[in-house]
Amino acid sequence: MDNALSRNLSGSDLAWWNQRYVRQAEWTRALRFHLYRRLGIARCRKILELGCGTGVIAGELADRTDSDVFGLDNDEPALMFARERTSNKRLLWLSGSAEKLPLGDESVDLIITHYFWLWAGRPDVVCNECRRVLKKGGKLAALAEPDYSKRIDHPDTHSGIKEFLSDDLREKGADPDIGGKLKDIFSGVGLKVETGSANDKVAFRENQKMFHQEWELLGKLGFPADELVSIKKNPKEKWMIMPVHWAIGRKR
Repeated sequence: MDNALSRNLSGSDLAWWNQRYVRQAEWTRALRFHLYRRLGIARCRKILELGCGTGVIAGELADRTDSDVFGLDNDEPALMFARERTSNKRLLWLSGSAEKLPLGDESVDLIITHYFWLWAGRPDVVCNECRRVLKKGGKLAALAEPDYSKRIDHPDTHSGIKEFLSDDLREKGADPDIGGKLKDIFSGVGLKVETGSANDKVAFRENQKMFHQEWELLGKLGFPADELVSIKKNPKEKWMIMPVHWAIGRKR
C-alpha cells in the first residue's frame, strides 16, 4: 500500500490514511479476490504481507484463512495503529525492512503485496529476499500496482492530474510506473511469472464517491485549488482509466 506517505504522522492523520487504504482495497476487491482463488490462499500455512501499513489487507487475509499471517512494515506508527485495532491471534506484526526480511529460509508459503512495489527503492533486492524466504513452489503475488504513465483523465483539461500525481510520487521516492515492470522484476530473480492488468473505465456518473475521494486526496497533496474547483465544475462527462497491474511469481 502507499504507506510511505503515513510516516511520522499523528494519530488523526494515520486514521485518514487508514481510510485511504480501505478505499484502495475497495477499488481492487474484485481483482484481489480473483487472485486469492488463483493463489489458493486457503491451503497456505504461513502468509506474509510486505508493506502492510495499517493492516487492511493483512487483516483481510487473517479473516479469510486459517493461516498464520505476518504483516511487515518499517513504519512504526502504522504498525502500532494496526496492533491496536487487531484481535486475531494468528495475525502477527513485524517491524523491519523488506530488503532484509526477519524470517528464515524457505519458511513462507505465500508473500502478498498491495501497492507496495512502487515504494520499493531496490525491487531487485526485495525480490531476492522474497525468493529466499519462500518455500519451494511458494508464490510471490503483487495484487495491485499502478502505471501512471498510462493513466487517462477525461475531459482533456484534467490531464494535469496524471503529471501532478506522478511528480509527487517521484519526489517521495516512488516509481509511479512500476506496474508495467513487475514481470521483469520477478523473472529477474528466477521466479516463474504470470501477469495481467485491469484497465477499467470509471465514469463520474456511476461512481461519484470515488471521484470525490480522489479530489480530496489531490487537495491534501497540494494540487492547485483553483484547478481543482474548475475540474469539479466542468460540465463535460468525467471519466478516468487508471491501469492496475498484477503479477504472480512461483519459486521453482
